[in-house]
Amino acid sequence: MRRSLEKPPTLYVGAPRPAGPQPRDGLPRARPFYGWIVIAVAFVTMGIGVNARTVFSLLFPPILDEFSWPRGLTAGAFSFGFLVSGILGPVLGRLIDRRGPRAVMLLGVVMVGAGLGLAPFVAAPWHLYVTLGVLVAGGTVCLGYTGHALFLPNWFVRRRGLEQPRDLPRAHGLRGRRGGGTRSFALSALALDA
Repeated sequence: MRRSLEKPPTLYVGAPRPAGPQPRDGLPRARPFYGWIVIAVAFVTMGIGVNARTVFSLLFPPILDEFSWPRGLTAGAFSFGFLVSGILGPVLGRLIDRRGPRAVMLLGVVMVGAGLGLAPFVAAPWHLYVTLGVLVAGGTVCLGYTGHALFLPNWFVRRRGLEQPRDLPRAHGLRGRRGGGTRSFALSALALDA
């Protein structure tokens, strides 16, 4: 006996249908891969982290005009930030091993937010060294390459050795340092001119 081709058999015999909108054929819709959302967030965090660090070169002339500090003393905050970054690198690597990249990135967001939030209240050179030299520079190290390089490739395990190079997900996420950083750097310059 031949079966009629009028209506395909239902796949949910005796089982409740999944919640949410159903397509006309009765099959559940495929969700987009969450790894691409993670890459988008990594792109944004890298863009913000790098821009927060390099915006000092745009802030340098207005800081000199406002406070009349010596150029070397003011530029020392930027150099001091690199020193802090070098010292924090191994410490953050150990912290990432113990707590994971999520905790270190959260610490970086708090540090960068505190540094940029306190920067308008700078009244003495040591304030500049603490806000932009320690908090912002240290926070951008927490938001930097090491944490992203640990978790981004884990979202793309299935295709890791095939046609895509192993570092492709990481490359897309870290590209925020160039693309996002450059665009937001230009927007920062426009905001300073306004």
